[in-house]
Amino acid sequence: MRILDSSGDTVVTWDRHDADSIEHARRVFCQLHAERRLAFAVPTGGTARDTEPVRAFDPDLDGEIVWVRPVQGG
Repeated sequence: MRILDSSGDTVVTWDRHDADSIEHARRVFCQLHAERRLAFAVPTGGTARDTEPVRAFDPDLDGEIVWVRPVQGG
């Protein structure tokens, strides 16, 4: 997972065979979701046009999850 915010680009990784790393990534996902950030799945080798919204953590996702803050108009 890549978390894009004012602090930069934070990366959270997990190993599909390591329950502890999956649980850590799941906790991060749930926290960001609770903060109303937006998650998008980017398939391996895909572009921004290939992204899809993500609403639940899937440790077997092919590609990566990118988190952004919602755009606020004014």
